[in-house]
Amino acid sequence: MNITARHIAYLMPRRRLLKVDGLGVFERVLLPARLAADGMNIEPPCPALMFEHDDDAVGEEIALSIARAERDDTVHAREIIVRDVAEIRDGICLNGSYVLPG
Repeated sequence: MNITARHIAYLMPRRRLLKVDGLGVFERVLLPARLAADGMNIEPPCPALMFEHDDDAVGEEIALSIARAERDDTVHAREIIVRDVAEIRDGICLNGSYVLPG
């Protein structure tokens, strides 16, 4: 199981912004109200998860979360992140997307 993906899924409902080393930035946003497809109704604002690819992103919070859960240091946590990010990227290349657990 991808430990980093599990921590992204755990942290995102609790955070507005999460940087993941070598992957990018996840951000919770509130999309504005909009006119529905039928042109007659208005859809209310709704929460959404946005992602911006950034190879240079460095996220301290995810490394601390993994280190705490694994009862290890952030050096080992960052090694886990590097391995897991490679797996996430491979999944994206093969499938065109990657689904986080949960």
